[in-house]
Amino acid sequence: VAIWAGSRAPGESLILASDKSSGLGVYDLDGGQVQFIQEAQSGGVDVAHGWFNGTKTVDLVALVVRSQLSVYFYEVDGSTRALRRVGQQTVSGSTGPPMALELHRSQGELYLFLGYDDGKIVQWKVSPFAEARTLSFGSAVDAIASDEGSDTVYFSERSRGIWRVGGSPDAGEPSLIFELDGGTHGMSELKGLEVVSQPGGDSLLVASGGSADLLSIHDANGSLRATFKVTGGAGVDETADLFERDVAAA
Repeated sequence: VAIWAGSRAPGESLILASDKSSGLGVYDLDGGQVQFIQEAQSGGVDVAHGWFNGTKTVDLVALVVRSQLSVYFYEVDGSTRALRRVGQQTVSGSTGPPMALELHRSQGELYLFLGYDDGKIVQWKVSPFAEARTLSFGSAVDAIASDEGSDTVYFSERSRGIWRVGGSPDAGEPSLIFELDGGTHGMSELKGLEVVSQPGGDSLLVASGGSADLLSIHDANGSLRATFKVTGGAGVDETADLFERDVAAA
C-alpha cells in the first residue's frame, strides 16, 4: 500500500493498493475505486513525489510485478489522478520475485530498494536503471521504509528485527537497531514497517507483527515506545493480518 498526496488538495489524495492476484487498485480517501490496473501477480508499491526525470517533474509510482520478475513504473496525472505506465525493468538479484519495494532519494538520485524472501536487498538507481549494491540478511526481508530527511533506509528482517542503513550506495554496512526477543513484546516476527515523519523533525517507525495484529512504535534509533492494536468500533474498522500498510502524520 502507498499514498499519493494530492497535488492540488489533500482531499484528492489516493490510496494505491496492490492486489497480489490481479493488479493495482487506485482508491480515493472514501474507499471508492478510481482506477484498476490489471497486472498479474503484483507485489509491493511505492510513490516518489516531485521527481525530475530529466525532462519534467513527475510523481512516479513503482510496482513489483512478480509474474514478470519486473518493476513497472507509472506517472500520476495531477489533474485527472490517472496512472499511466511509462516503463518496465526486469530485476534480478535472487531466485524469486521481490517481496518488498521502496523508493528513496539520496544525494540527488532516485533509488529503488527491493527485498527478497532469501534475505537479500538489492538497491537500483532508477535513471539510468542500474544495480547499485546488494545487502544480505539471515531471513526474509518483508518491508522497507525510507526516511529521506535523514537519508536513512530501514528494513524489517522477519525473524530478527529492524535494521538501519544510509541511503547512498557507499553508506557502509547496516546496523541492527531493534532485535526481536522471542515474543516478549507480543511480536515473534516482523512484517510491515513504515516511517512517520513528524512536523517537529523527529521520525518514528511503525512496525507490524503480521498475524499477531500488533503494531509497535519505535524512535529512529529503534527504541520501543509503545505497542497497540486497532480494534473495531466508533466507525473504525478492525485490523487483521498486518503484513503491509502505509501511514501518514498530519
